[in-house]
Amino acid sequence: MLARIDLRGQPAAALTRQRLAGVLPRAWLDTEAALAQVRPICDDVRRRGAAAVREYTARFDGVDLPTTVVPAPALADALAMLAPAVRAALVEAIRRARLVHEAQRPTGT
Repeated sequence: MLARIDLRGQPAAALTRQRLAGVLPRAWLDTEAALAQVRPICDDVRRRGAAAVREYTARFDGVDLPTTVVPAPALADALAMLAPAVRAALVEAIRRARLVHEAQRPTGT
């Protein structure tokens, strides 16, 4: 059952973390337990690379991919199928990400 929480009409200033904590349900997550599960997988991928990725893809997704390289025609087809507004949004997101990361690069020295 989904619960509906209507926040319409609430001023943004009133939607504080404390106020929302009592209204919005949050899942409990034991991050240490999650890290204990994920860390060995990351270490294995770091150590064995693509072979490990292939094994985990088969294990978790049930798919045995001979390669993780996406063929150029498949990329072209996917790009052609994008709605113009979605493509424009992706191009803008890429532009912004590049600006941010270029600004973070060290200069000189």
